[in-house]
Amino acid sequence: MKPELKVIIIGAGGVASYLLPVLNKTFKLSGMLYDADIHEERNLDRQKFDNRYIGLNKAMALLTHNKINDIAPVMEYWDDNSLIDNWRQLIDAEIQLIICVADNHRARRDALEVGDRLNLPVFIAANALSTSQAYVYLPSWIALPQDPRVRYPELLTEDGNSPLSCQGELQEAEPQLAIANQVAASFLCWLIWLWRDDTSYPHKAVEFQSTLASIQTVTVKDCENEQKAKSRK
Repeated sequence: MKPELKVIIIGAGGVASYLLPVLNKTFKLSGMLYDADIHEERNLDRQKFDNRYIGLNKAMALLTHNKINDIAPVMEYWDDNSLIDNWRQLIDAEIQLIICVADNHRARRDALEVGDRLNLPVFIAANALSTSQAYVYLPSWIALPQDPRVRYPELLTEDGNSPLSCQGELQEAEPQLAIANQVAASFLCWLIWLWRDDTSYPHKAVEFQSTLASIQTVTVKDCENEQKAKSRK
């Protein structure tokens, strides 16, 4: 029997279109999927939809295409006001984690804020061109080096798109958006499996980054070492 997973998913675009089918095969899913966007023909080259869903809401299309009945489509954009509007529903649904695959920093900030308020882990995925990235955050990490708002301070001040901040050789730029979506979804699935029932560290991965040529794993210990190096400068 598949284990249950009760989730809030923010974003029903490219990464979600590869992520949701895999999660649905791994877990018995329930919860809510937020997205106000409409599926367009230009999405077909990098998102796992087809022509039947052009003109339909992405959340509804993604759930219908994958025959997922226990996740409710919420045809609006997620922000921290969603917690105020729906907090009782979220608590009653016994949500276990938040997944943010929206491609902007504001949605990620709001997801982290709600994770802190509800004491829920947050899983973030991002990609741009050939770079892919996934990150896990636990509320007990607030203000620690592994808090993405500490590691990537631009999260607090910018409203730009993906990724969070791929560094050094991980900034290759090749137009492989469909591949980048698939890799980001794979990274996120692995992080969810790693952290769903076990919060031990410091040598467990909290982040994966990749391009078509390289993959980097970042652990809690790596984040601590990075912060120490910055403080010595």
